[in-house]
Amino acid sequence: MFDKLHAAMLEATNDPKVRAEPLVLTPQGRKYFMASETSKWATIIRKMGVDPM
Repeated sequence: MFDKLHAAMLEATNDPKVRAEPLVLTPQGRKYFMASETSKWATIIRKMGVDPM
């Protein structure tokens, strides 16, 4: 799954219509980054009392 996501993100950041700073990570690095970001934002959302659904 992460290999497909990695390939899709590289393709998107190479598209001139996409205005994004590329985040160049290995598939394993991207897996770690996504896990840490998910944890970070879940904590913030819970503290704010936002209903995720």
